[in-house]
Amino acid sequence: MAKNKIYIFILLACGLACYFNALSGGFVWDDINNIVNNKQLSQALGWKQIFFRPFAGFYRPLAYLTVVFDYRIWGLNAAGFHFMNIFFHLSSSILFFFLARKISSSNKLSFLAALLFALHPVQTEAVSYISGRSDLLCTFFIFSSFLLYIKFTEAKRNSNYLFLFGSLGLFLASLLSKEIALLYPLALLSYSICFLKGGIKARINRTVPYFSLIFIFLLFKYSFVRGEFVMPEVGNLLNSFKILLFYLSFLVFPHNLHMQHNLGESAFIFNMPFLISVLIFSGLILFILKMDRQKHVIFGLLWFIIFLFPFLGILNINPDAQIAEHWLYLPSFGIFLIGGALMAKINSKMAKVIIPVLFISLGLITALQNNTWNSDLTLYRYTLRFHPQNSKLHYNLGNAYLRKGLIDEAEEEYRSSLLLDPNYVYALNNLGIVLEKKGKIQDALLVYEKAASLNENFNQAKENIKRLKPALLSWLEQTFLPSCLAQDIDYAFDQSLYGEVLSLYLKDGLVDYRALKKDPQLLLKYLKKVASLAPAELETMSDEKKIAFYVNAYNALTLKVIIDHYPVKSIRDIPGVWDRIKFKVAGRKLTLNYIEHKILRPKFKEPRVHFALVCASGGCPELRDKPFTGSTLDKDLSEETKRFLNDRSRNYLDKEERVLYLSSIFSWFKKDFNGVIEFISNYLPQDQVLFIKEKKPKIKYQYDWSLNER
Repeated sequence: MAKNKIYIFILLACGLACYFNALSGGFVWDDINNIVNNKQLSQALGWKQIFFRPFAGFYRPLAYLTVVFDYRIWGLNAAGFHFMNIFFHLSSSILFFFLARKISSSNKLSFLAALLFALHPVQTEAVSYISGRSDLLCTFFIFSSFLLYIKFTEAKRNSNYLFLFGSLGLFLASLLSKEIALLYPLALLSYSICFLKGGIKARINRTVPYFSLIFIFLLFKYSFVRGEFVMPEVGNLLNSFKILLFYLSFLVFPHNLHMQHNLGESAFIFNMPFLISVLIFSGLILFILKMDRQKHVIFGLLWFIIFLFPFLGILNINPDAQIAEHWLYLPSFGIFLIGGALMAKINSKMAKVIIPVLFISLGLITALQNNTWNSDLTLYRYTLRFHPQNSKLHYNLGNAYLRKGLIDEAEEEYRSSLLLDPNYVYALNNLGIVLEKKGKIQDALLVYEKAASLNENFNQAKENIKRLKPALLSWLEQTFLPSCLAQDIDYAFDQSLYGEVLSLYLKDGLVDYRALKKDPQLLLKYLKKVASLAPAELETMSDEKKIAFYVNAYNALTLKVIIDHYPVKSIRDIPGVWDRIKFKVAGRKLTLNYIEHKILRPKFKEPRVHFALVCASGGCPELRDKPFTGSTLDKDLSEETKRFLNDRSRNYLDKEERVLYLSSIFSWFKKDFNGVIEFISNYLPQDQVLFIKEKKPKIKYQYDWSLNER
């Protein structure tokens, strides 16, 4: 008994040391909506509201009740909420110790396994994240119920039903904490088969009350609980073993821990054939069983697979993440039980050094990982290191900046979010709020209107429009003459600086990059104007003027990126030139690819624009010696298309060989032309058109990536 107290003391001391810095953490991620902005917490809540209605799409009334309890005690002091999470985690660690000792009859094994559970960094997502409370509660009640179930199977007949009823009550508490508890009877059945004596029927009969309780619980839930539930969709079974390996990698090598994982993070696992993933997992199981074939090891494997099963991609639990660290919290009992068994078998002197170093390392990593949960700013910045292309993360970081009053930083994140997902209405709406705070009322109204047009049920944007229109009218009355209000505004962007650049450094379609690099001031002044153009002014332009603006901007930015890296033989030698290097255009940070493939091509559907955009290569169209303008755009695009198609260095018809040599542009963007032959027929001489239609020559594509330099 005294030895048990020492083990428990060490568990508590080590656990507190690792998670003490979590007490200084704030509210992050879903905590903001679930706690900070949850007005219900400050109101009188009855049992009906807690136990007969789902919260945030889930029926977890006991978990919600503990949050209400925390709020009544601590208010919005996050330290109190974190304290409760740590309390449940350490309590579960102690229960783990007693459970493992019941299963294995080894104090050493039980202590090592429980210490793994208490200190492992993968647990931080469940412990340091307040909204991870449901995992902690569910695990605490399942461990407690399991301990009483074991006592029930060991007790004398005249008292064992007290343990059974207690175990069932705690099981009900776990069901009221998280849905994963529905699988608990399968774990009990595995325990009965592995450890209990008697026939199969007798072993199954011991778990019948638990399956019966599930039936009663589900009947109650779907008969009396009113509200909308989050319903997972069927996933991809073929990914299950890959995801299983991914989870095992977290437990064995805790690295790159963060929110919202997906299989693509590990190219090795992601590209692994299904059969190979099955063979690797099977090999791991055989290796473990070869090391230790005792019943508690087999039971640990079964526990791990049973409770992780729903999270193996078979069900799409969370559309934003295939894999989540907190889903490992309850299943990890099985793996840590095996880990404790393997460590307990090592008796060498080296083990006395390696095992303490292992636990110290795990504890330090856990403490460091807690720091990422310190605030929503640290969490989102950290997570974006792993998922820079996640629009929701940029949006969340923008919200975090906005709550701190950092509106410039918030605007940048909202715009980054919209670059990745232009139809993200929440980012649009919040960008409007930022623009309002900056006094850009007209710009704010434009983004609100765009959000409302994308989603007619998005009431936030509609309310903002209704509120803002009177303010905009007042601003216009003070800013413009009354006569201006009756006119349609069609802003024209001044391209004269770009025209000067072309006249000085362009000749016969070739650019003097060396001279431009020595004196780039005119180009930089022009690009500064491009960057500072107000989005509202851009929106007032006609489509023709918008196309002219973006084409000229694209070509000028291409000149800029070349001189930034000059001397260079080809634009393709510049890393990330099209998809990573960003330029400011009308207040937004855009890449060249974004301008071409997300704005010009899809929005305007003008195929001739391919012969106006210049990628600084010998195979692309020649750079026009004057800027494009909206008023003459149709004529200018037709001229450039005709000039390009009739340039024998880029396209020509070999009648003798019956081969039509075309630029690879017609291959890369074939869909844009709605029939390449029909399109080019409008710009080629009539004799060539007739030959092509009658003889149907073979088409060969070509492109020269050398720099268009003179």
